[in-house]
Amino acid sequence: MTTTWPTGCCLRTEMPLTARVRTYVHAHHATLAQQFDWRLNTLTLLNRLGVAVAGATSYDKNIDLKVQLAGLWARADLATRRQIARYYVVDWGGVKRNSEAKLNGYVDAAVAAVVPPLPGIASWSKVLAASDPSRHAIFDARVSLALNVLQLGASNGTQVLFPALPGQNTGISTAGKRLQAQALAAGWRRLQGAEVYSTYIEVLQVASQGLPGPLPLATAEMVLFAHAPQLAAQVPP
Repeated sequence: MTTTWPTGCCLRTEMPLTARVRTYVHAHHATLAQQFDWRLNTLTLLNRLGVAVAGATSYDKNIDLKVQLAGLWARADLATRRQIARYYVVDWGGVKRNSEAKLNGYVDAAVAAVVPPLPGIASWSKVLAASDPSRHAIFDARVSLALNVLQLGASNGTQVLFPALPGQNTGISTAGKRLQAQALAAGWRRLQGAEVYSTYIEVLQVASQGLPGPLPLATAEMVLFAHAPQLAAQVPP
């Protein structure tokens, strides 16, 4: 089942998670130039898509990449959009397990303005983010863990549980699974299906308000991504 993507009409500002994420993002965004480290293979990017990024830091280059990919997507034909998806998921993201048909399906979903089913969210959210980073953001194992950790200590009955996703970092994956078991035992409400991505985007829209730069939504996501290893250390043993 697919659903249309969030419009921002009904933001869940009452959720304790929203306030906690906003506070955390605004406290840490200024150090992203030092904290965010996701290196680009600039030669691959140039050869695949003809894109050359600018910026002094990994954060700057990745923001510029998002801006350029969105611009390229907006004027591209279907074949080029599929190339963008393959680059961002496989080459940039390092997720190599997707078939060509599955990647093409994610492109079709982005074009049709629908959110795919939950399985594969770490891949299809990259495609959505590449198509329009002002409305979409990547949701992966690091981001999910960060969102869950930021709810530790909140009043019982108010926490919502994002899924523990498989990831490329063993420490993040292990901490995510451990926290998931603890959260379920403590009565957190598990988010289901399309609710996962819609809740994430709604929270991020509020958290990113007032951030500087061309893509505040992406900046908020990058804070969660960059600080996930430190947040993982807060998961109880």
